[in-house]
Amino acid sequence: MRRKFFLIFCLIPFALVMIMLSVSNRHYVTFFLDPLGTADLSSSFRLPFFLFIFLFIFFGMLLGQVILWLKRRGFL
Repeated sequence: MRRKFFLIFCLIPFALVMIMLSVSNRHYVTFFLDPLGTADLSSSFRLPFFLFIFLFIFFGMLLGQVILWLKRRGFL
Protein backbone atom coordinates (compact mmCIF):
# COMPACT_ATOMS: atom_id res chain seq x y z
CA MET A 1 0.00 0.00 0.00
CA ARG A 2 2.77 2.45 0.90
CA ARG A 3 4.73 1.58 -2.22
CA LYS A 4 1.71 2.23 -4.42
CA PHE A 5 1.06 5.55 -2.66
CA PHE A 6 4.69 6.56 -3.12
CA LEU A 7 4.61 5.60 -6.78
CA ILE A 8 1.38 7.44 -7.57
CA PHE A 9 1.91 10.63 -5.57
CA CYS A 10 5.68 11.10 -5.72
CA LEU A 11 7.41 9.32 -8.58
CA ILE A 12 4.88 9.82 -11.34
CA PRO A 13 4.58 13.62 -10.85
CA PHE A 14 8.38 13.86 -10.56
CA ALA A 15 8.77 11.93 -13.82
CA LEU A 16 6.20 14.16 -15.54
CA VAL A 17 8.03 17.30 -14.41
CA MET A 18 11.34 15.88 -15.68
CA ILE A 19 9.77 15.04 -19.04
CA MET A 20 8.31 18.54 -19.32
CA LEU A 21 11.71 20.07 -18.48
CA SER A 22 13.47 17.97 -21.09
CA VAL A 23 10.94 18.79 -23.81
CA SER A 24 10.88 22.53 -23.13
CA ASN A 25 14.67 22.95 -22.77
CA ARG A 26 16.00 21.16 -25.84
CA HIS A 27 18.11 24.02 -27.18
CA TYR A 28 21.88 23.68 -27.05
CA VAL A 29 23.96 25.79 -24.71
CA THR A 30 27.71 26.15 -24.44
CA PHE A 31 29.29 25.57 -21.05
CA PHE A 32 32.65 27.31 -20.67
CA LEU A 33 35.14 25.95 -18.15
CA ASP A 34 37.24 29.10 -18.41
CA PRO A 35 35.87 31.71 -15.99
CA LEU A 36 37.47 34.58 -17.91
CA GLY A 37 35.55 33.68 -21.08
CA THR A 38 38.34 33.71 -23.63
CA ALA A 39 37.61 32.67 -27.19
CA ASP A 40 39.32 29.29 -26.73
CA LEU A 41 36.62 26.69 -27.34
CA SER A 42 38.75 23.75 -26.23
CA SER A 43 37.65 24.35 -22.63
CA SER A 44 33.94 24.29 -23.45
CA PHE A 45 31.29 21.84 -24.55
CA ARG A 46 27.78 22.02 -25.97
CA LEU A 47 24.88 19.99 -24.60
CA PRO A 48 21.12 20.37 -24.49
CA PHE A 49 20.10 22.54 -21.58
CA PHE A 50 17.99 19.83 -19.91
CA LEU A 51 21.07 17.64 -19.55
CA PHE A 52 22.76 20.38 -17.53
CA ILE A 53 19.66 20.62 -15.34
CA PHE A 54 19.57 16.86 -14.78
CA LEU A 55 23.31 16.70 -14.06
CA PHE A 56 23.13 19.49 -11.48
CA ILE A 57 20.12 17.85 -9.80
CA PHE A 58 21.93 14.48 -9.75
CA PHE A 59 25.17 15.89 -8.34
CA GLY A 60 23.27 17.97 -5.77
CA MET A 61 21.45 14.86 -4.55
CA LEU A 62 24.70 12.89 -4.51
CA LEU A 63 26.46 15.61 -2.51
CA GLY A 64 23.56 15.72 -0.05
CA GLN A 65 23.73 11.96 0.45
CA VAL A 66 27.49 12.07 1.03
CA ILE A 67 27.10 14.87 3.61
CA LEU A 68 24.29 12.96 5.33
CA TRP A 69 26.41 9.80 5.41
CA LEU A 70 29.37 11.71 6.85
CA LYS A 71 27.18 13.27 9.56
CA ARG A 72 25.73 9.92 10.56
CA ARG A 73 29.19 8.38 10.78
CA GLY A 74 30.36 11.22 13.01
CA PHE A 75 32.88 12.76 10.64
CA LEU A 76 31.13 16.15 10.51
